[in-house]
Amino acid sequence: MKGYEFLRLIQEIGVILNLSTPTISHVITIYKRFTLSNKRQFKKEMVITACFYLVSKIVEDQKRIRDILVIICVVNKMYTLANQERKQKLLLNNQVDDDDDPIKYLSIEQYENYNIEYFDKLVPLFNNEQYADWKKEVLEAEQHILRIINFDLKNETLDSYQLLLNYLKIFHFEQGLRQMIFDIFQDTFFVDFSTDMTQVDCVKGSIYLGIQFFRMHAVDKQKLIKLKEEFCSQKWWEEFMQISYKQLLLFQIDMLKYYNAQDCVQQ
Repeated sequence: MKGYEFLRLIQEIGVILNLSTPTISHVITIYKRFTLSNKRQFKKEMVITACFYLVSKIVEDQKRIRDILVIICVVNKMYTLANQERKQKLLLNNQVDDDDDPIKYLSIEQYENYNIEYFDKLVPLFNNEQYADWKKEVLEAEQHILRIINFDLKNETLDSYQLLLNYLKIFHFEQGLRQMIFDIFQDTFFVDFSTDMTQVDCVKGSIYLGIQFFRMHAVDKQKLIKLKEEFCSQKWWEEFMQISYKQLLLFQIDMLKYYNAQDCVQQ
């Protein structure tokens, strides 16, 4: 499974846990930092649980470790079964899977046909001793994550979402363009950029790329010129423009590579 596909799976676990989009993005950010800095070996399930547990406390929407573990175990089993069903269908139709990657990402939407009884059968049955061992490993992983982030619990992800919403409110873009920009920014959390990109850079890059995409369909160029003339004398506009054109192009290239990869998976 590709890295960004695994992050999509983390996103779907967050949706099941009824967490907000910024909260889920924060979980993904911390998980990516863990994978880049990890010097110890932890099971992926325990690391993801620790990330959700820590972030849920940061945003004051705390989830129980047991509940997070149950959801992760169930999704993991459903994902495995869905892949098995996909392989069986290919065999029945005499189709060959040409992809070198044996494990495919399948959207959680494909699980909708499974009823509650089926879901209940996948809930893990662990005794108190086993749960105590898992909880201990989760808490150890949480402590390791805290050391990686230097115990800095500031939620920069939430701040970046708020910054984006503020910009969108000021610019008065039409609804379609606002939604496109928001979707692009949300997708940035699944991308490994080839150059150093802060979340503020991603906010600005998402606005830039959204306008480029929207221009392919319908956009009033005179309106964009008026926006620049209206805000260029204000201090916040100078801060907004503090990103090089080269940085914007690199952002655009990495995002287009990600979207091209997505199209290949869907095909």
